Amino acid sequence: MKKVLPALILISLLVAPIVLAQDEGLVKRVPECTCTTVKHNLEGYIYGCNPDEVICDESTGVYIKDGALCCILDIMETVVDYMFIILLILAGVIIIFAAFQFTTAGGDPAKVNAARDKLIWAVAGIAVAFLSKGIVKLVEMMLS
Repeated sequence: MKKVLPALILISLLVAPIVLAQDEGLVKRVPECTCTTVKHNLEGYIYGCNPDEVICDESTGVYIKDGALCCILDIMETVVDYMFIILLILAGVIIIFAAFQFTTAGGDPAKVNAARDKLIWAVAGIAVAFLSKGIVKLVEMMLS
């Protein structure tokens, strides 16, 4: 009995791939496009990446022209746009908090230094936000 259970498990693991295998000739699947239209203006980088232009034939699932590259660049632009907004809002909140700390420091050097550090990090965050926009444009120029 001790050998039967491991043998059944081994047999089921060896037989399952054969039973579940299918012939690719019987099933014809249409590949799916991950995106069908472009939301950003990428015309300067790739010809044919106009906003709201259809880049995928949904009946065949095939990208038209450089549709896959347009889709990747459009996703990058969307992510960076959201991150840019989040970073600017967060930096604005930190600047307001640092200003509050400056006004309530009362001449205490430790509190003034803490507020100054927060202000420096907020400015660094704004710089990173603007650099992220530039890096995406650089990647778009390199890929086109």
